[in-house]
Amino acid sequence: MPNPHVQHQVQFIDVPLHLLEGTKQEIVDYLMASHVAYRDVKIPKIEQQFLGLMKLYPNAPALGAVFNLFQKFQLEMQWHMKHEEQVLYPQAISGIKEENTHVISHEDQEPFLTEIIQLLESGRYVKNPFGRMLIDGLKRFDEDLRLHAWIEENLLML
Repeated sequence: MPNPHVQHQVQFIDVPLHLLEGTKQEIVDYLMASHVAYRDVKIPKIEQQFLGLMKLYPNAPALGAVFNLFQKFQLEMQWHMKHEEQVLYPQAISGIKEENTHVISHEDQEPFLTEIIQLLESGRYVKNPFGRMLIDGLKRFDEDLRLHAWIEENLLML
């Protein structure tokens, strides 16, 4: 059943072709590289964009609240990636699923970015070029995360 919060479902054409016939190890390598990019590049860049926008709007407490929501999302995502890297990916490669392994639902996390984007778009920040860059970056990140989740759920079978 589709998630009602998901505005864009992953299209088959979005999936990198080499993964469609890739081994479990190749798929995990791709997903792990995505995690590194999220941790080291995408999330820090979004944080810097938030901080820059907050400097432009120092008297906008709503912007600080939205940033706090992003930080909560970031912490949850870090835990999620660590669990995948340490537990789920090794199980997917070995083909042995341990009992009592907690499988994480992506549907629980997906609404966070959608809500953050909607909150930013409903504010005055949407007209500011720096605000637009932040919103556009969040949208690209959201789509990338949806593709990532689709690969995990459909190619890696997590």
